[in-house]
Amino acid sequence: MGACECPIVPYYVDPIHDFAICKYEVSSLENFEVKQIQLKPELAEVGLEIRVFGNDSGQTLSILPGVISRVDRNPLHWDALIPYIQASADSSNGASGSPVITQSGHAVGLVAGGFHSSSTDFFLPLDRPKRALQSLIDGQPILRGSIQSNWLRETRAECSARGLDSQSFKKYCPGGGGLLRADKILPEGSSAGKIQEGDLLLQADGQNISSLAAFEDLIDHAVGSSITLLVRRWLQNHKVVLDVKDLFALVPCKIFEYAGSFFQDLRYELALKCNLPLKGVILFGTRGCFDIDRDHIMIISLNLRSTPNLCTFIEVAREIPDQSRVAIQYQRLSDTTVTFYKTITIDRRCLYSPTRLWARDNNFATWTRVDLQTDSSKGVLEKRSLPSSSATKLHPNVKRRPVPYSVRVKAATQGPINGALPSKANFLSIIVNETEGFVIVPQAVVPSSIGSITIVFEGSIELPATKVFESTSGWAIAKYDPALIEGRVEPATFSDIPFEIGDKTTIYGLNRDGDHPCMVEATVTQIAPLPNDYDTSLFHHPIHLEVLHFQDTCASTPGVLLDDTGNVVGLWLPFPLFHDGKPIYVGIPVSIIKSVLEQLQQGFFPKEPRLLDVLLETVSKNDAISFGVPEGIAGRDFVRVAEVSCTHQALEAGDFLLRHGSKSISKLSDLYGLTQERVNLSIMRASIAMQLEVPTITMAAYLVDRAVWFCGAQLETPYPPLHFTTRKLYSRIWISEILPGSPAQMYGLPPSHFVTGVNDKLTEDLDSLIREAAVLPEDQYCQITCLSRVGVQTTVALKPNMRDFKTVEVRKKEDCQGWLYREL
Repeated sequence: MGACECPIVPYYVDPIHDFAICKYEVSSLENFEVKQIQLKPELAEVGLEIRVFGNDSGQTLSILPGVISRVDRNPLHWDALIPYIQASADSSNGASGSPVITQSGHAVGLVAGGFHSSSTDFFLPLDRPKRALQSLIDGQPILRGSIQSNWLRETRAECSARGLDSQSFKKYCPGGGGLLRADKILPEGSSAGKIQEGDLLLQADGQNISSLAAFEDLIDHAVGSSITLLVRRWLQNHKVVLDVKDLFALVPCKIFEYAGSFFQDLRYELALKCNLPLKGVILFGTRGCFDIDRDHIMIISLNLRSTPNLCTFIEVAREIPDQSRVAIQYQRLSDTTVTFYKTITIDRRCLYSPTRLWARDNNFATWTRVDLQTDSSKGVLEKRSLPSSSATKLHPNVKRRPVPYSVRVKAATQGPINGALPSKANFLSIIVNETEGFVIVPQAVVPSSIGSITIVFEGSIELPATKVFESTSGWAIAKYDPALIEGRVEPATFSDIPFEIGDKTTIYGLNRDGDHPCMVEATVTQIAPLPNDYDTSLFHHPIHLEVLHFQDTCASTPGVLLDDTGNVVGLWLPFPLFHDGKPIYVGIPVSIIKSVLEQLQQGFFPKEPRLLDVLLETVSKNDAISFGVPEGIAGRDFVRVAEVSCTHQALEAGDFLLRHGSKSISKLSDLYGLTQERVNLSIMRASIAMQLEVPTITMAAYLVDRAVWFCGAQLETPYPPLHFTTRKLYSRIWISEILPGSPAQMYGLPPSHFVTGVNDKLTEDLDSLIREAAVLPEDQYCQITCLSRVGVQTTVALKPNMRDFKTVEVRKKEDCQGWLYREL
């Protein structure tokens, strides 16, 4: 009760009911007296005063009073064949699993649920837990049977409404409480074709059965044999013989981890709920290439092979080479009348690449893990031919505006890394160089190389691509293999005509659903820098140029801006700045980035772009004068440093940037396209003119190439957005995510903090943390020291679980083609 702690081992987990039995070593409790609470479910009765002992609302040792009002409530929606106890104890979150104690000190139930809007609670009676515990003590197997149907208890009035006369009711239910009604029948199960929904149970093996508990006990003792039921179906009695199956054999005991997703056989309770036969493979917990639907789905076939069970699915999946395109057929569990067909690219190059099989033991208590080998080869891509009519494409609008040859891009980020959350996007883009296979992609949509990029030609030819170039203006270049395309692919033509406020252009992209190309006329309302309200949960970097703002445009997918002749005059890109909860879309004029595009069109990468590690803003001359800039300096607007990265040493917030070498600075784009490691700037700081040599950084500094998982916490080098929102980098270890159910979550390791120490050892970077994690003893506490972005220290006592949450390192390959996964 807070005074002592000892490890426990799961000993038995019931396949249906919400309880488990765990075991602890009595010898591990030194100088601590433990008293046993007797389980007496037979004491539960209407009007009994009880006390709930637990952690109500997370508060340790809460004691809540209550009174039992019912002992025959039908089971909660996740349970079956057990009468629940109803009471008014007003418990809340944190009380689940708490014992329900009588005034005599005996336990009659466990808290299972309740209503937040009232004081009504529901308790699991202890009949079944007591029976399971006694079987374990006696060394006997715990028998659990199933006739593959669910039953509920009906009152006398409800039985009468279903055609049962009063005389029959008195005969088969002399106690007057009610009879059991068939609620759900599992298709192709033991009861299918013999029992119908609505049947009233009169007798089982010649005995009157009117209690859920008695019926379940009868079924459990008949595992491997059969039982005879007498049921009333409207006005007639029917006698049926049902085989009793082993319930443990009906509940999945294996989980397959593959390509970032988890698969298992269809669960028994889901099959009952969805009225499905107990076969098929369901998908859950996905972040990878199988993230194809928001609903819970059941896989019907993979790679044109039927997958009726998990064993077959594993056999098919292991034979598929990585990067192969396969067909998948599936149904949504919410509506299995519709079958969906999709093609996906198997991608095991992600943070969650291991292929594993998890298996549970006979008592459903512990899990074992086996690493499986898969086909290590890559899928062979065949050369495809474009239709002859694809060289020129015209949009059939009123003006017959020419449209450049475009491709669709499907991108999936499997992170999280670089501060980017897992995401999927489908957008339209253009080809910059058809010989090299260069395609423009937005950095906000493809923030890292963890994931996949697919280029779609003519809606049917799909080729994988890899991000190969990062610009400093919100876009990047992805490269596909042009040798795999036969036919003329026309690159876009660019126009560098500068924009003015009031100019009209056409936004060319996909509709909101990403299904069809669309065009939207838009007018430039403002040419100004991006606002500096950065969302640090997403990848970004300073954008040192003016962008095009449009008013009330409905275009919400990336695309391009076109003039009347079909030339590309700008890029239509999203940025991780938030306006009304959505990313802001702006235009990047070609006139600013044309020099970089021209080099890409010629087939080579420009010199690695660099930028100042500061946030800039423009201010009017009047405001600049108020802050000490002399009136004699020519110019209408001035550039001022808004924020400085905590790692930047030269510039300070409030500095006015006047000249870059011999070039005057009057707008942000005057600082675009830097290539030198250090630049000479003339600045004004607090009315004092100064000459500074200011360092620049490359885009590589904004890309995380390594991450470590420790006790379920993802750790990585602090990505640059954090440099603008923290006082200093307290270490080179940043907690970017906490996995649900992990030790990190259980013991309260805070996300979005720096890790500065393990036990009494300082950890300045990931290497030092890996060294300390390697020597931590199993099942013993360690102390993790963390600092927030403002320097508030937190220490967490954490017990590692190296069996289920190993220390894992993921690192980008030297050729940047995927990531390496390594358990430490």
